[in-house]
Amino acid sequence: MRTFFHSHWREQANYFRQNIDNIGTEKHRTQPNTSRQSALFDSVGSEAASSYAAGCMAWLSPSESAWFKFAPPKQMEGDDEITSWYSKCTEVTREVLANSNFYREIHKLYLDDGVFGTGSMHMDTDPVLGLNFRTMRIGSYSILEDMRGNVDTVFEDKEFTPRQAVEKFGEENVGKSVLQAWRNPQRIDKSKFMFTRVVVPNNEIQRGYIDATGMPWSIIWIAVDDKVECSVEGAWSMPTFVHRHMTYTDTAWGFGPGWQATPDMRQLNEQQMFLDSLVETLVVPRVLAHVDHEGKIDMRPGGVTTFTDPNKIPKVWLENGSYPAGVDRVEWRQNNIRRAFHNHLFQVMSEIPPGKEVTATEIVQRQRDQLPAFSPTFAAKMVEVFNPLGRRAFGALLRMQAYPPPPKQLQIQMENGIHIPDPRMVYSSRMALQIEALENESFGRYFESLGAFAQLNPGVVDHVNWDAAVREYGRNEGVPENWIMPESDVRRMREARAEEQARLQEQEMALQESQAVKNESEAVKNMEQVAA
Repeated sequence: MRTFFHSHWREQANYFRQNIDNIGTEKHRTQPNTSRQSALFDSVGSEAASSYAAGCMAWLSPSESAWFKFAPPKQMEGDDEITSWYSKCTEVTREVLANSNFYREIHKLYLDDGVFGTGSMHMDTDPVLGLNFRTMRIGSYSILEDMRGNVDTVFEDKEFTPRQAVEKFGEENVGKSVLQAWRNPQRIDKSKFMFTRVVVPNNEIQRGYIDATGMPWSIIWIAVDDKVECSVEGAWSMPTFVHRHMTYTDTAWGFGPGWQATPDMRQLNEQQMFLDSLVETLVVPRVLAHVDHEGKIDMRPGGVTTFTDPNKIPKVWLENGSYPAGVDRVEWRQNNIRRAFHNHLFQVMSEIPPGKEVTATEIVQRQRDQLPAFSPTFAAKMVEVFNPLGRRAFGALLRMQAYPPPPKQLQIQMENGIHIPDPRMVYSSRMALQIEALENESFGRYFESLGAFAQLNPGVVDHVNWDAAVREYGRNEGVPENWIMPESDVRRMREARAEEQARLQEQEMALQESQAVKNESEAVKNMEQVAA
């Protein structure tokens, strides 16, 4: 199935990602293929793809600010010690990601996602940086889905020199042909051998074991030429994350902005070529000369061309093409391509006509109006990339003892050791906050209508859970969590306030009773004096 997509991916790479070459071929260039650039007459495709990837970086996973945090599982939310521990784990994980190659590789995944509709990243532990990431080159891997439509099997082809293969697998595991090349000084660093890495569910898992046999995922390396199994490793979670912008009909592969923009890019490239020809014609026009004309037609500035017969004067012809009409069509197709890559969302200021003044509120509203078109792929990125990435990073760093010791009440004893529940991923990126802010707009409209109803029947306000509404409103607007008082503290404050009010009320009642007794005694005394 993958080979069906190779020709499409190659065309998309020609238009949108010219640094990707040799898709679906066994020949690997050591130098850039510049021949493709000579056939490209408009660079808006690569510009739009780069803007899409940069926008995803800034809006979804910015390296310069917090965009996610670990939260306790729902059933443990009320425990402040557990919440604090997950927060500390979040800080450690953010620092590890910042010091690793994660942000460089996730940018590549965004480029693949936008251009090819499919992006894949593999994550390993690293003894120096903690975690190591690698975005897999399109065309070098195949994928399979489980019955739920999730990618659970990945085959990746990767070349190693004999020296690299022996370093990774050991000389006893690489196969005969690789071993022979490794022993040859002239081939040890020059020959290339293909290996296939298979990431697949471990269907023969041995429960209770903590080695590869007891892990739910298997990672198998195979030497293709010798058909030798080089190594079998295990993983506690899926180490490869495959994201599809949208799925292509009846396949496991993705369909993204690059697919949508390719027809426009084909036409745009041809139109730009025609416009270039038209400009050249206007600058150096075509000349119609009589067959009997003698001498040279001098096209230089100030050049002189001689003739004897007035009826045989050289003439300019076929120079009536409409350049403005061509430019208008080119701009229309360029805008189509940019919109396919959601550039209008990430670069909202470029959509504003020159000279028009707009407020910050209007800019925010423009962005929110365009969010529905992007929210489906944002949801897919959370499910296919960020959620599994967060869980795998958490588990890997926990096993590496990079986190503080977990609280006692969080540790669950199981047959193969202590189990710590995976955290919930909570996102605070610009995109997540913008989408959540749409809920606040709905609440604002609901609140306005509620005010009108309350004038007729004040009791309708009792239908609103004001505590939950206020807390979620603040979170949707991106208010820092430490600005929102914990519910337990709110309860204690309310209980203290209620106790103080009850105490004051008791004092008031006691004072009133005392005053009443005093008044009664004075009344009795006055009556006795009158009677006397």
